[in-house]
Amino acid sequence: MKEKIIKALKWFFRSYIWLFVLLLVIDIVTKQVVMHNMTEGQSIVLIPKDVLKITLVFNRAAAFGIGFDNPAVNRWLYVGIASLATICIVQYLIRKFKEIPLYVRACLMLVLTGAVGNLIDRLFYSASNYYVVDWINFFDNALWHWVFNIADAGVVIGAFMLIGYIIYTEVKEYKAKKSSEPKTEGKVVSKTEQEKIDYLNEEKEESEKVDN
Repeated sequence: MKEKIIKALKWFFRSYIWLFVLLLVIDIVTKQVVMHNMTEGQSIVLIPKDVLKITLVFNRAAAFGIGFDNPAVNRWLYVGIASLATICIVQYLIRKFKEIPLYVRACLMLVLTGAVGNLIDRLFYSASNYYVVDWINFFDNALWHWVFNIADAGVVIGAFMLIGYIIYTEVKEYKAKKSSEPKTEGKVVSKTEQEKIDYLNEEKEESEKVDN
């Protein structure tokens, strides 16, 4: 019994489902705390010089402040995209779970947290305004004004981590391929070129034998 529990705990930890649940809970709780203690547009400075503030913003756009003028259109646009993304990620995790590296699982769970977290806002927080609750105001200045939430951060961080992983694996595979190719006098040659060189060398050896 003890071994089964340990095995189940290991699986749960390696699945990164706990990361999804933890971040989703944090996202929901922080939004509720900010909404119940602040008014829209109000700011609380945490780090001076506009480095970090808590600013309550009801984002009625589709995502990241981008979208249509009609909040209802934005709502259903986001709901549709987020639902599709969630379904695709979940199906991929179910079908390929054992084949997915731990790092990629973590990335997908971060993206999934973002999709589900903001989807909950669109569906339940407002029946008429269809907003997402944003509250993290980081480096607010004339050139940069983006207020976001934990769900947004999950999407962005997960996506960048995934892109970085893809670049890393591609470079690693490219280097491995290059190192496995045969070399002639310090120069890397392709397999076809090496076959031609071997053939010419064999002909040269045969010709020398005949001459002798």
